[in-house]
Amino acid sequence: YVIKPLERRELRGSIEVALQRNKTESKLRKKEESLTTILKSIGGAVIATDIRGSVTFMNPLAEVLTGWKQEDALGKDSREVFNIVNEKTRASIENPATKAIREDAIVEFEHGTLLIAKDGTETPILDSAAPLRDHKGNITGAVLVFRDITKHKKAEEVLIRSEKFEALEEMAAGVAHDFNNLLAIILLNAHLLEKGLKPYKVEEFKKSLERIMQASYEGGETVRKLQYLTEGEVSRGNFTRVDLNEVARQAIASTSSRWKDEAEAKGATIRIKEELGKLPLALGSAPQLTSVLTHLIFNAVEAMPEGGDITVRTEAKENEALLHLTDSGKGIPREIKHRIFDPFFTTKGPKASGLGLSVCHAIIDHHQGRIEVESTEGKGATFTISIPAQPEAPSKKEKLNDS
Repeated sequence: YVIKPLERRELRGSIEVALQRNKTESKLRKKEESLTTILKSIGGAVIATDIRGSVTFMNPLAEVLTGWKQEDALGKDSREVFNIVNEKTRASIENPATKAIREDAIVEFEHGTLLIAKDGTETPILDSAAPLRDHKGNITGAVLVFRDITKHKKAEEVLIRSEKFEALEEMAAGVAHDFNNLLAIILLNAHLLEKGLKPYKVEEFKKSLERIMQASYEGGETVRKLQYLTEGEVSRGNFTRVDLNEVARQAIASTSSRWKDEAEAKGATIRIKEELGKLPLALGSAPQLTSVLTHLIFNAVEAMPEGGDITVRTEAKENEALLHLTDSGKGIPREIKHRIFDPFFTTKGPKASGLGLSVCHAIIDHHQGRIEVESTEGKGATFTISIPAQPEAPSKKEKLNDS
């Protein structure tokens, strides 16, 4: 090889070009690092894909929601990593990234989009996908930006339920008043007839009267539930300090004839396990809280006609006393889970009033607490009651609650 000597001017030019290139590459690296940092720190989940739909980037929040680590997801089809279905129909939804590339437009997520994570966890999400472009304006891929809207949906459900209760209050107040008057007349006349018929031993008439009175008592119970929904049966001024562990013991003992004796008579075995932790006292009405747990136990028994297990567990969490009731029954279908606390909603046929869980919700709400349910169809359900703790010593006027 013949080494050609470089002129000073050429050498200087080459060095300047190399330095400029290095400077430009350094700036690009810094911009890329800055952009990556921003995407990793952003409040939403972000997934980027190439033109074929393969994953090229995921930020930490996207990793959490999808259950995929970025190193495992890179190069994977985004439809596998970002698996979405309609929460009501369970039908697959077209990947918004694919649609954004095809239509060259920003694509909003469908209402009711549910993200299925790698481990099967389901999360309601919302937001959009948009095409990515290079410096020439050519589409090179797409970016998915999405967020978990679980809390938003729960708040929305609470608002809707509140509006339903407001409408119910107006209707129930009038119905309860008129219905009570009618029941009083029916009961009074039934009692008078019963007394008048006793000397004559008219058994057939007496049985009819007994049915009239039984129906009247049941109607009265329905009115009582309606009145609780509209007025609140117990004034908070009459609340005393309550031990949720004692409430649990009382409810389990008082319902034993149902979950033990009746079940065994039908050839089924139902076991109730107590896991009662150390709890602070709560301010409330022990009889009302016992009635809530009693209703939940009865519901659990009905969900296990062939027998099963019920676990009643209590725990302290922050400034709350928590009670969990878990059964191994058939669970609650996804399509009705959001409606179980609605007034008059029932799956038990025309004989049921559909007010049981509504009253439970109203009682817990009156205690400034929460009642929530988690369920997978075919795998049972867990109801959780949370009541604010009242650890302070009672005042002189306050009596310890005796349920």
